[in-house]
Amino acid sequence: MKPYKEHKTFKKIVKFSEKNRGAYALVCLLVLLAIIIYRVVDGIQSEGGFDFKTFILSLIDLKVFVAVILAFVLTGVANLLGGLFSPKVEDMMKLTTNYDSLVKKYEHFSKLVEYTNSSESDYLTGRKHTTSQATNYKNDKYNSIEDAYVFPTVILTSLKNKNTNIVFDDKEENAYKQPDWIKKHSDELFAAHSHSEKYNSQMLRVSDFTYDKKTATIYLSKTTYLDSLIANRACDYEINGVSVREVYEPGPVLHSLKDSQLSNHLGFNGMVETSDHKFIFIKRHNKVSIAKNTWQTSIGASLKTKYALNEKQTVDTSSIENAMIEEMITEFNLKNLKDRETKESEMRKTFSFKENVLYFYRDLLECGKPQLMFLFKLPVSSDELVEAFTSGLKTAKKNKDTFNLYCDVDGHNLLLIDREDMKKLYLTPDGFAYKKKFYKSVPSAVATIRMLISYLNGETL
Repeated sequence: MKPYKEHKTFKKIVKFSEKNRGAYALVCLLVLLAIIIYRVVDGIQSEGGFDFKTFILSLIDLKVFVAVILAFVLTGVANLLGGLFSPKVEDMMKLTTNYDSLVKKYEHFSKLVEYTNSSESDYLTGRKHTTSQATNYKNDKYNSIEDAYVFPTVILTSLKNKNTNIVFDDKEENAYKQPDWIKKHSDELFAAHSHSEKYNSQMLRVSDFTYDKKTATIYLSKTTYLDSLIANRACDYEINGVSVREVYEPGPVLHSLKDSQLSNHLGFNGMVETSDHKFIFIKRHNKVSIAKNTWQTSIGASLKTKYALNEKQTVDTSSIENAMIEEMITEFNLKNLKDRETKESEMRKTFSFKENVLYFYRDLLECGKPQLMFLFKLPVSSDELVEAFTSGLKTAKKNKDTFNLYCDVDGHNLLLIDREDMKKLYLTPDGFAYKKKFYKSVPSAVATIRMLISYLNGETL
């Protein structure tokens, strides 16, 4: 197991490089100008006057020539390094990758998701690549081969077979408003997403949530995607040593959804199975707002208002069902199926909020953002899925449809895992091991796999 390192110094260097590339170029030019002025003054003093022809020839002097070339080379190198490193480390600047620290921050007053890997799992690969510490790792050794981990994820309740009510407040005066510190630094927080594909749309905020053994009620109001980018999805981005998390969710108590001052748009993670019993995983591309180049569950999405509003422009469980189905059709490019209408009709007949939505939980990585978890079996085989998915990507690339490539779909690579192998996965907060390979992920996605496994085992978390 590799111990986690925060890399604070590295973050500061990348941040400085990205913010000051223009200033660096200016400094190089000023140094060059200073050299030229020095040569002019030196020529006047030593030769008793200034000769323009002699000055021009002096510019070809090797030292001056090297200074000019060096200035532009260093400027180019600074731009190149900033361009290469900044996109790769953007996520770790916005959201911490020290998931154990999140567990410690909130564990005393939160019921966090836990999982003990089976002895059949590939623990050797998992231990080698994870940066999280297993609870059975003591005194620099493991006391068993059934490694256990705690995830920075809080399950509020199981929703399966529970009556769920949706209450939507669409009044503009009750829509989300940025609190003072976020509003003051909104430009800087938005700039933290400089290498992500950005767009804005109206989203649905969870403003409160109540439940008992038989009934759950989700209270929704309005927010925007940009508000969530600034608040939840950049909550660890430091400005003068301070972050959204440290101002609004410092722990040890996580504010209730009713009392939270963050955008908290409702999202969902789905585990989707093909008709031939294979679960779908997608590797996210490098333009998504968070979790770039990591492996996600079948579906990881926000609840889009354009799909979730019904004809009365309100929200209920039926309209959320529609949003989840539309997300599957879009993410998997199912519009390219040969018998699309038949398959889509079957999906709408069989998908049920009460039956297929299993859990309501909060992702601590995004400061407690609320999520629904669903499970669904597609009336589509794995071969049909792969064909439709790849066909859609090819068409989008051919048409140079960047919105379809980077906004409609979250990833361009698929992984299919047999149902019988799911219980053999080695799960850690930062990824999962499968057949001697480690798939880097984020806690919310891996916790969703854990929720699936509990369901397959007939357990309720």
